[in-house]
Amino acid sequence: MKQSNPQKLTPGTPAPNFSLLDQKGERHNLAEYRSVWILVYFFPKEAMDKCAENNCSIREDFDLFKTRRLSVMGISNVTVAENLEFSRRFNLPFRLLADTERRVIKQYGAAARAEGNKRERPRRLAVLITPQGEIAKTYRPAGFEAIGEEVMADVRRIPATENRRVAPGDMVVPSSNERRFRI
Repeated sequence: MKQSNPQKLTPGTPAPNFSLLDQKGERHNLAEYRSVWILVYFFPKEAMDKCAENNCSIREDFDLFKTRRLSVMGISNVTVAENLEFSRRFNLPFRLLADTERRVIKQYGAAARAEGNKRERPRRLAVLITPQGEIAKTYRPAGFEAIGEEVMADVRRIPATENRRVAPGDMVVPSSNERRFRI
């Protein structure tokens, strides 16, 4: 599978901004999520035929994400309606963003083309972004199953909030301890 030329996603560099619609038709701009951790992951449309391991494992561990003030955004090259149906079918409690023009997919280096196929599709890729909007870590597996445990180990290292739950995406000011934390 041939991959597109990705933007350098080096730890400590600013995460490329994007603005996409979620499964409810609400627009999400990455810059608006400053002050919370973000896990952005890309998945191919083919993964929507079943609850792909990355989607289901995130759903199963979602309480851990909430206690870490970590917002989850899945991105694929499908429509808002397809994302809505997928999130309802598998009871996914996080945002699925539609990148039908594949701009963000290409910007993050998640575009791949199978031999003989002219259309690019997302390959599995996950990016952990700090509350300051910087890349903390990228996960580039052959399949998400290979990095699921690595992602969760890193999420567990993020300090939990002071015994209060904050919904992913809520705009909160991180403590000074969280500002210094790096994966």
